[in-house]
Amino acid sequence: MGSYEFNDARGWWYTFFHDMGKYKLGFQRQVVLHYPASLKYPTGPVYFAEDGMGRQHTNMHQRFDYTIDPSTGAFEPLCIQGRGSCRVENSTWDRTLIRNASPMTLRIARFPYQGLWSHKRDTREQWEGADWASVSARWFIASLVLGTGIPDFITWFKMLNLDDSNQRYGTSAQKYLPFRYNDRRYPRIARNPLENKADIRERQARYYGLVTNEVGTYRAIRPRYLCYLKDGWFKNEGGDWYELKPVALDDHTPYMFISYSKTQFFPDRGVDIEKDNTNMGLLMAYVWDTLSKIRSGSTHNPRAFWIDSLCQGTGPHNKHTAKQNEGTDPKEKDYDVYTMSDIIRGAEHSIILSQITSHAKDQDFENEVWKQKYAGLALKLWGRRVWTLPEVLLSRGDTVSIMCISGRNHEIQIDVDKVRLAEMAWDDAPVSRQLVEHFRTLPLSRLEFVRFAVKCIHNRHLEMYLPGDRSYALMGLLRLRPPIDATDSAFTAFARLSLAQDSDRLMERLICLQPKSPQDPWASMSDQYNASLWDIYPSTQVCGVGENDTVIVDGFKGAIIQWSKFPALGLFNRMTLGRILVMHFVGFVAPFVLIIGIALAANQVPGPWTAIFIIGWLAISISLPLWYKYLFGGKLWNVEPGLFGVEGYVPLQDLEEKLFGLGLHRLQWSTNGSPLSRHRVRRGFEAGCEEYRSEEIVDEGFSPRAELGRSIHTYPIEGVDPLSKCVKCEWGNSVDCDAHQTSASADTMANSRYGEMKLFTLIDTVSMTATLFQAAGPPVALLVGGEEGGMQRALACSYDITTGTMHRESVLRLPTGCLDAMHTMPRIRLGLKSSFKLHNQESTPSTAYGSPMATGNDQYDHPSYSSTTLEEKIVDIPLINHPDPPSTDDSGMAKGWKYQKLG
Repeated sequence: MGSYEFNDARGWWYTFFHDMGKYKLGFQRQVVLHYPASLKYPTGPVYFAEDGMGRQHTNMHQRFDYTIDPSTGAFEPLCIQGRGSCRVENSTWDRTLIRNASPMTLRIARFPYQGLWSHKRDTREQWEGADWASVSARWFIASLVLGTGIPDFITWFKMLNLDDSNQRYGTSAQKYLPFRYNDRRYPRIARNPLENKADIRERQARYYGLVTNEVGTYRAIRPRYLCYLKDGWFKNEGGDWYELKPVALDDHTPYMFISYSKTQFFPDRGVDIEKDNTNMGLLMAYVWDTLSKIRSGSTHNPRAFWIDSLCQGTGPHNKHTAKQNEGTDPKEKDYDVYTMSDIIRGAEHSIILSQITSHAKDQDFENEVWKQKYAGLALKLWGRRVWTLPEVLLSRGDTVSIMCISGRNHEIQIDVDKVRLAEMAWDDAPVSRQLVEHFRTLPLSRLEFVRFAVKCIHNRHLEMYLPGDRSYALMGLLRLRPPIDATDSAFTAFARLSLAQDSDRLMERLICLQPKSPQDPWASMSDQYNASLWDIYPSTQVCGVGENDTVIVDGFKGAIIQWSKFPALGLFNRMTLGRILVMHFVGFVAPFVLIIGIALAANQVPGPWTAIFIIGWLAISISLPLWYKYLFGGKLWNVEPGLFGVEGYVPLQDLEEKLFGLGLHRLQWSTNGSPLSRHRVRRGFEAGCEEYRSEEIVDEGFSPRAELGRSIHTYPIEGVDPLSKCVKCEWGNSVDCDAHQTSASADTMANSRYGEMKLFTLIDTVSMTATLFQAAGPPVALLVGGEEGGMQRALACSYDITTGTMHRESVLRLPTGCLDAMHTMPRIRLGLKSSFKLHNQESTPSTAYGSPMATGNDQYDHPSYSSTTLEEKIVDIPLINHPDPPSTDDSGMAKGWKYQKLG
């Protein structure tokens, strides 16, 4: 950050004396000095949990803010190291200072520089008089301490705790520390039916849609009811011109499908029954007009038609199904709704009835411009419904007939190509047109089709009857149709639907996306890295669907993120002759000279020998801080793998000094690790090929270098400090630059409320990079789920110990080389929602779900809550494509609809 003066990561002694009374000393914990969490969870609920080694805990008072000790597998309260400004009252996790993990001898050797700003410690040109005085006084103290040899003795004594490979016990020179995850629970629905609970396996024997190795049989060969046109019907407008009756098994009469919007024809439905009957009469009059005009055009010869108000078992005007409307036979009652997509596919032709509801005048229809305008507005209103999408996409032929009506005197009838209809009726024409073309001559891939279909369905209006209705609308466009579950959320319904299809591993790709906003729903399928689903190559398999909007995923590679402190890492340098000599010099010469001098003084040896040895010891000791920098400096040939987290932004120089003891630019900012990462062409470098002239090598014969012709330049890349100034900052306001994070925005995020986005820094010692990223809370593990753009997609997840759920907090990108240092994880129960509640301006932590100080009465939080069995959840016949969902009461249950336990 240039001359940015950072002094927000002070040491242990400064914190001990200056923050007296603010911290606590817990000697039973790995981190002794820590700041307790300022926000507390309620003490009422008691949870059951099972740790990484299978030990059962029945007295857990909170679900989140735990990690797993990699050496013991036991739960450990989350304690986050961070800068001093991060210790505000906005967290449920404990905090601590950033400790220096370098050897004691190196810390003492660097003591003279600790009184300077970090960016000035290795640049003597910037030192002022006060800086020289501070370094000189501290240098004398550090020299005397190092000269005694006591720090070297303590350091070598600690090496006795290393194993035969010079590693700390429980660590590896090739692997990150493992995240000992354990989740032995049934899924809600498993991909393999043998893994389900017994009651679900029994249901699978009756419903093919619950398993993936069977073809779904939910198909309607023909409608159950049709409106048959009587002889001479076109001459009997006001009379009995059609007959509604069941379709016989040997009846193959072609029929027309009538599509309309109840918002246009039944604006006040359910309020006044008499008015509804009147509107129904007008609607049927419009149907007669439309069919008559189609017949006169000689394009089609209508013989029957299907309209939901009459032909559905739930139709309010179907006299044949009066008893079914009372709920006596829900299986027959909902069959038409579930198979409406098959009814649309089987229709000979589709007709759209659209009523012009605006206050149009008679003279407006004499003007062709106004006439087309009113027709366009009516079609836009019709096209807002979700169900218009399958009604157009699945209809037969390339055109549909449109009748725009304004009373009986003004009608506009046209046959419109489906591609053009997408522009006329739908606001998302660029996307919906691709779906229309998919069913014609320009097929989409499986991923593209589902991606665009989900986007179009979520762009349209739907009166929700079940939470998963939008996913059930999508189901009509696909081949396999799992049974409807009345308790499915939108995500669970989509996950079950995806599990049953050959969707080109859509769910495996979806979990690797990083939403552009924390509020973005899963259906947006957005990605901050601007990647599409088909850009991700998953390395996992979704093998089941879990409760609480989770999926069961197998095949993750993972590792734990260590937040509490930096450990003493195993560093491997080349043991050169110079290092060997320096090591013996600083370890033996100075203490040996000091011991001889003390012995001579104690025995009162006459002559100058005592003074010579004491002066020699002082001379040697004064040079020791320089020798230690040489001993611990240089290139690192290997570093013990580790993932370390820090809350907030800390300059790379300070991080490197805390981790290695020296700031020698061994760590680099990641170039593409997170959406906050920045990069540029390395300054002062330009690689290329030397230009060769063919005439200079004529006498030397042919050379392949001559084929290069002119120079070919390559551009070395380097990571940039995410908070450093950009070109825009140089010309404008560098404090509030909206192109990247600044020191001001970093301080603002450090003081943000609980649940809002905060900054965290991840240090990876395999790639030797630091990555700044945003998350609502600290993730405890990284789970690699796929590859994209030559890098691995790593899900940074928090942990719910009571449900065994890993909640996705952020998605980072790691170099592929890091994958070899990770461990293969067992099956993971993964949730795509953050476990830290995102608050808006109106909500408060005391009332929000999952937040501190919540009442604990929410069924999701309550320890005694357990969902009902699937036998009670799944409706016998799925409720799908319902054009007129019933209203709901205050409890959210639909009025007039009943569900019964099956079996």
